[in-house]
Amino acid sequence: MKLSFAIPKDLDAMQLTEFEKYVSAVAEMGYEAVEPLINDPAKVDQEGVLHILERHGMKLSGLRSGSVYIKNGWRLSSPEEENRAKAVQRLKDIILLAGAFHTNVMVGLLQGHLGEGETLERAEEMIVTGLRECGEFAALHQVTILYEAVNRFELEYHNTTEQAISMLKRMNQGLTHPIRLLPDVFHMHLEDPSIPSALIRSMPYMGHVHFADSNRRAPGEGCIDFVEVVKDLAAMGYDGYAAVEIEPKPSILDSARNAMKYLGPIVEAVGTY
Repeated sequence: MKLSFAIPKDLDAMQLTEFEKYVSAVAEMGYEAVEPLINDPAKVDQEGVLHILERHGMKLSGLRSGSVYIKNGWRLSSPEEENRAKAVQRLKDIILLAGAFHTNVMVGLLQGHLGEGETLERAEEMIVTGLRECGEFAALHQVTILYEAVNRFELEYHNTTEQAISMLKRMNQGLTHPIRLLPDVFHMHLEDPSIPSALIRSMPYMGHVHFADSNRRAPGEGCIDFVEVVKDLAAMGYDGYAAVEIEPKPSILDSARNAMKYLGPIVEAVGTY
């Protein structure tokens, strides 16, 4: 298992000097990758970002798309065709950028909150249609879309692992390059009866995983048993990235340091079993 740090800033909103500050610092801490947010791929200096990653021996473990909804209001569930089309097109733009970086794209909050009078049944139809279209596009660029269940306090539907898997099965019907599941143990803690059982249920579909403790702070600062989480993932043969996606408290780099101080020895110890 490889540890990545999810930078809580948009890649397109950071100057290269700021991006390098974070990449350099977390590389020294022992992380193997970073995972920024993304809103507007057209504003990213691809060559500059690649040079920074190469200089520090780092990778991008993925691009998180939630900022597209937060900053623009575009959503895959929108009944307004123009709004929905903008969400789909922006996701395709992100997929193109991800292809250039040889990484993947995360989708969760981009589904969007439902407006008054909107039904979940109709929203699901539009989400499935949009993600199937983007899934076919992603296949052309050797990019995988990673679909995340989000807790009820941030999104009012598709909250549990079981619900996310049900949606995933609908999306993947006939797709040659399937969309994969992105389990987040923070959301699992809030929505699933058992994190270990949810991870086991996720494994056939899993493409990535996010780590945050029960209070969304660094692992070790809440009540989730990360020794058990890491052991379960290792026992199931998961060898991909675990991205630490946490609140930047007391600061971005302090939170990254605290997470690595706790998780690093656990990952290393479990890996020697």
